[in-house]
Amino acid sequence: MNGENIQALEVFRMMQELRVKLTSATFLSALLACAHTGQVDKGCEIFKMMTESYGVKPTPEVYGCVVDLLSRAGRLVEAWEVIQSTHEHWSSPYFSLLGACKNYCNAELGEKVAEKLSELEPWNPTPLVTLANVYAVKGRWNEVEKLRKMVNDLGMNKIPGLSWIESIDVS
Repeated sequence: MNGENIQALEVFRMMQELRVKLTSATFLSALLACAHTGQVDKGCEIFKMMTESYGVKPTPEVYGCVVDLLSRAGRLVEAWEVIQSTHEHWSSPYFSLLGACKNYCNAELGEKVAEKLSELEPWNPTPLVTLANVYAVKGRWNEVEKLRKMVNDLGMNKIPGLSWIESIDVS
């Protein structure tokens, strides 16, 4: 998170050589470094190593990171397959993929992802709004109108953006 991605991968390599016990947080850090340096294949290798060689169970954050890694490279189908392989019901990896579907204007996969997210979080309008945005870019105005009407008819409210920064009262 501090921009020292190459150094983070070097530390990861050194930890392996020194046989330091690697945790899901260690792997997450290495995967984030791969995502931010565009090293998709290396990230996929690290993810595979995590489960097969080290027996570390991936967390939702790890899956979200792998999905982001693949999505940044336009490998959306692979990202979908990673999510499907989890057999878990975590929404964060789906949100990462839905964002990529928007960026790459992939309405077909976006529909699948939005449908799954609507099952996981039926109160959340974000999947429908994002899919409407994909349709808008594609010029599919009838679908845009249907989704916007659905959001309004269901009385859904947009969830405010969240930040990693918390305010604290120091008085």
